[in-house]
Amino acid sequence: MSFLDELEIEQTGRGGSITYKEEDKRAVFGWEFSMGGVTIFVPTLEQWDREYPWAAGRRAEVLLRVAEGVKWRKAPTATYEIDDDAIEFHF
Repeated sequence: MSFLDELEIEQTGRGGSITYKEEDKRAVFGWEFSMGGVTIFVPTLEQWDREYPWAAGRRAEVLLRVAEGVKWRKAPTATYEIDDDAIEFHF
């Protein structure tokens, strides 16, 4: 599955949602524009396995795929950091 297939990015005003897809499973993250870029809100490590049991133990892998997919599709020159509860893109 490619970045084009596994991510849906929707915008409503100053934010929206990003849906990560793996076969019939979905993880949905909210996002919004911030002062210097975009913040994608993600569950903490403690919340991850409870919210997405189908991706238990794979938080880092999934978030890296989301970050790289968003960068590739929407912000190729941006940098990003994956934090405890967010992916921060800087323009």
